[in-house]
Amino acid sequence: ATTRSDVVRLFGEAGSKVNCAYPGVSSAFLPLPAEAVSNFRSEDQVPDCFVLYVGTLQPRKNVETLVRAFVELRRARPDLHLVLAGARGLWYEALFTLIQSLDLAQVVHLPGYVPEAELPLWYNAAAVFAYPSSYEGFGLPVAEALACGRPVVTTTVSSLPEAGGDAALLVPPGDAAALADGLARE
Repeated sequence: ATTRSDVVRLFGEAGSKVNCAYPGVSSAFLPLPAEAVSNFRSEDQVPDCFVLYVGTLQPRKNVETLVRAFVELRRARPDLHLVLAGARGLWYEALFTLIQSLDLAQVVHLPGYVPEAELPLWYNAAAVFAYPSSYEGFGLPVAEALACGRPVVTTTVSSLPEAGGDAALLVPPGDAAALADGLARE
């Protein structure tokens, strides 16, 4: 519905001419057996306890806010890691510089683009899924993580409340303290 509203507002189309069709989530996204997740952890050297983000590493995704929230989380949970899974997008160098400047290189993992076939394993292995984006057409990773039974923290803007429904915890975009608090609660 948010994208529908954007089309009507930006292109001046009559609301009656614009329909909304929500994307579905593949049946591969579901809670997996503990043994499959354990094997994935050991084969791919995945941390035992981590926050997961899946998406392109670019500014509108607010990944830098997630990194700053992660610093707060680690004060209470020094065993926690952060996995930022996604292709390098525009201005990703600033993100890598931030990770280095905060001395997080040993606990922030950057596996790069993850093929769709592997995503259910990543979601199932995560303690919590974070999606701090400031704008999305839908936010499919939110729906995928929820389908895998993971707790999700995302933002209050654009289509993300639709993607998360009543199951996701919503925080304001760009608010590292609120994001850290939300992730700690999940």
